[in-house]
Amino acid sequence: MFVWVCVMSQGSMPRELACSACWVVARRYAKIMEQTGLSEETIQMGHRLDVNNKVPRKKYRESELRAIEVTEKLCEKRAFRDYQISEFNKTKYFSLSKSHIASTKDSDGYWPHERDVPRMLHNWCSFVLEQYEDEIETLIRKDLDAKAFRKSICKKHTKACKGKSNPNPKPHPIPTSETDATNPTLETQTTKDASVPSEL
Repeated sequence: MFVWVCVMSQGSMPRELACSACWVVARRYAKIMEQTGLSEETIQMGHRLDVNNKVPRKKYRESELRAIEVTEKLCEKRAFRDYQISEFNKTKYFSLSKSHIASTKDSDGYWPHERDVPRMLHNWCSFVLEQYEDEIETLIRKDLDAKAFRKSICKKHTKACKGKSNPNPKPHPIPTSETDATNPTLETQTTKDASVPSEL
């Protein structure tokens, strides 16, 4: 309960939107993991020779360097610039859709147009990263996907999605790059991560 209160106050995220916010961050995490996971290079680990008289090396995908690069990009405000608060069947959620725009106040008493959505998501993401950086870096070093992020961060640690499946009643695809959100065909595209995992 203490963690929940802290996340909600510091991250400035209404309770009913927290789970959806965590899914947005999980999708952002998956996108960066995909981008950084293409490299097959190895990284030198120190300068001392191992038992085989060779300088030890480690896969970049499992390295601290990759973890740092992913976490540095995870909460960039520009990554959230095209999100809005949508509402469907009385459920509010974050989406890139221009339809189903929320028309009622949230639990903090704000109308959707009074919210700076990119800042909301950026602040919430930043606070969660600050609180659970070690856990997130562990996910990165193990090369785990968005499903694992949702299970660990959204459900277990922040508890934002505890007891919930997909928080979005009408899930929409996310942009595949920082500029794809301006693509008018985006709404008709589908992505693997936009689907609803039955076990979550």
